Amino acid sequence: MESATTLPQELERRIFELSATEFHESIRTLRLVAWRVNAWVEPLLYKAIYIDYDEDYVNPGWSPDALTADLVRRPTLFRDAVRHVSMYIEVGEDHPAVLCFLATCTGIETLCVRKDSDTSNAQLLSQIQALESLTRLHIDLEDLLSRVPRTELDQAFDKFARITHLELREHLPDDGICSRLERLPRLTHVALKYESRARGLRFNCLRVLQTCPRLRVLAALEETRRTSQSEPGYRALDTPRNIDNDDPRFVIVRFARKSCDDPEAWLSAARGREVPEFWKCAEEALARRLATRVYKGINQS
Repeated sequence: MESATTLPQELERRIFELSATEFHESIRTLRLVAWRVNAWVEPLLYKAIYIDYDEDYVNPGWSPDALTADLVRRPTLFRDAVRHVSMYIEVGEDHPAVLCFLATCTGIETLCVRKDSDTSNAQLLSQIQALESLTRLHIDLEDLLSRVPRTELDQAFDKFARITHLELREHLPDDGICSRLERLPRLTHVALKYESRARGLRFNCLRVLQTCPRLRVLAALEETRRTSQSEPGYRALDTPRNIDNDDPRFVIVRFARKSCDDPEAWLSAARGREVPEFWKCAEEALARRLATRVYKGINQS
């Protein structure tokens, strides 16, 4: 009787990790194969986490309370595994679980913070600034920094020097925020809420385009309100509406409200490191515009 063939453990591990990555829904089943397989694939289960502390909802998981208990019990697992997080919080001071989560999951690369009321407090700001791997931040920055004295705002911005992608979730970003984005040396992508009639918004957009040295895309997020335009997902306008009529980096991206509130869509995009999806949408529109310019330049030469 021939002995069963045994794969090298490195190859076996790679096979299971690829399966878990490509078919995320299979992870819970793969964990049951063997203890060693569980050790390989369980971290992939928590690579992206969507938390709603107000609605008592976590995906993947059971509840915020259960997640906090797991964080305390196995901090190393979550520190090494968690990379992309979207969280809804009501008031930061009322949610020590938020601070516990951020203090434990120090490897976070993408952080989206959604809220319906004031969430500013010194501890929340300090925890976010302490995330050394954080490169993509989606937050109401004006609210987050609202308790920082005006004389200390420059220093507060300097602590976000690692950020490459920044979404300003405030209703309309003020001059104090936009004028300081140039202090972020690695910033390549900026997104903000866009209303064509909003006073001062076009000036602030132009300032961002002119002063951020490495900026590649400024995505202006315009919410659609008519039913006929309310299909899910994001759609960039191919016809440029440039701030200064000569800068293709300014891209208007339209979306329906439900595109922002779909946990499954967000998690799926996060596992492919395309969160939120409007970044990819804006980049593709920019690429088309640049290609058109090159084509026209060749034909005119």
